[in-house]
Amino acid sequence: MKAPAKSSPAIERGRRNAELAAIHVGAKRLGFDDETYRDFLCRITGRRSAAELDQAERARVIEEM
Repeated sequence: MKAPAKSSPAIERGRRNAELAAIHVGAKRLGFDDETYRDFLCRITGRRSAAELDQAERARVIEEM
């Protein structure tokens, strides 16, 4: 059996950008100010910036929202 093909860097960047956009839209819809948003990220992931999140952390944040 062949191993699954890895996604290209362009596909990964697109996925990352879409997930980051979903996080920022979600924060806006939830009415988070900057401090609340960063506290929320920190509570879920231990990080205060969405740019620092890996794919699993982005998925957790989106699920929690």
